[in-house]
Amino acid sequence: MDVIISIPDHGDAVPARGALDLGHVEWFLRAQTAWLTRGLECGDDRTEVDVVLGAHDCSHGRWLALVSEVDRALGGDAAALILALYGFCGRVAGSLDRSAVTLLEPSVAGQVRRLLAGRLATMTEDTIRSLHQIAAAG
Repeated sequence: MDVIISIPDHGDAVPARGALDLGHVEWFLRAQTAWLTRGLECGDDRTEVDVVLGAHDCSHGRWLALVSEVDRALGGDAAALILALYGFCGRVAGSLDRSAVTLLEPSVAGQVRRLLAGRLATMTEDTIRSLHQIAAAG
């Protein structure tokens, strides 16, 4: 069965030019984390995982635009934080795509999914907090 995914394009989520809107950045980062967390929570349902992976695939351009915008507005250290979070999101998406966790015993798979979801949440909030600190110092 083919799954058709329609993801709305929130092109305004990352401003193209001008001052960096940290509220939009927070929204985008939390939305990306929420999608992947949903995939981890529904990891046994391939249709749900495919929807999550579709949303993740549609986000690459926005991630790269965000890295550029953050680099221009806040500098390389801030952009590196975004890149690190983007990289971790990619690893989680890759794990979901390969169904790697389903190879584990169910109780262990559940623990791994919770650990990944927790790490995503922590890393996202740490990134947001650091961006605010860099912006305030700037």
